[in-house]
Amino acid sequence: MTSKPSSVRADIDAPGKRCGHVRVPHSTHESAYGWTAIPIAVIRGGNGPDVLLPMT
Repeated sequence: MTSKPSSVRADIDAPGKRCGHVRVPHSTHESAYGWTAIPIAVIRGGNGPDVLLPMT
């Protein structure tokens, strides 16, 4: 079975502490190509696991 690439995109791709958004596709009657931005914080780099936190 093959899997297709995810259509979810994030604008964070650097080590360290960063804040940004995950863009989730969202289709409506007005626009088939819209997206919803979900704010996130990422702590990445060094030894050990990375952390992804959704912000509310």
